[in-house]
Amino acid sequence: MIRFEFEGNVYFITKTGVVDEHYCLLNDAEGLKVACAYYSSVPYHELSEDDLLDYVRQSAKAGAFKNALAAYEYGIKKYSLYSFGKSAMPTIAAGYRRVGQPEKAIEFAKRCIRDSDLCSVPLLTSMAAAFCDVGDLDNAKKYCNLAYALQGGGPGYKNELSLVYCRIEKLENRGSRGSK
Repeated sequence: MIRFEFEGNVYFITKTGVVDEHYCLLNDAEGLKVACAYYSSVPYHELSEDDLLDYVRQSAKAGAFKNALAAYEYGIKKYSLYSFGKSAMPTIAAGYRRVGQPEKAIEFAKRCIRDSDLCSVPLLTSMAAAFCDVGDLDNAKKYCNLAYALQGGGPGYKNELSLVYCRIEKLENRGSRGSK
């Protein structure tokens, strides 16, 4: 637990979120505000590779995606895409989507697959969701199907991949109703 003072108050940054001085979880908006302030104050350029990767994961988990993306981009330049970022790739692709940059999520995921040959179900799922964001349903289906094949098929439980399939179906249905 890390103690952090912000706007005259004491907070603690934990692995599960931000708490106040009474150890009560903050509401989402306040927690995000404090998390962003905390992660902005951390000199991530001085962190070791392992600590930097932890910083990326924790800041993304806290909702401080801009901080996570900046640190991740620094990390892949300093270390390498393969060694530094393989475990955080889906988080970063999702982070680009969360800050309203689905095109960068697509570009990033393609680069990961091309440059490092690290193709994973979570990365492909995030990429498919980004294609939905930009309205490219053909590519969204293509990458969902590839993720599904890598996953080995399986039951239709409510994982992220099945939710992207549902989103594609809804968008297709909305489009077909609009063209009648």
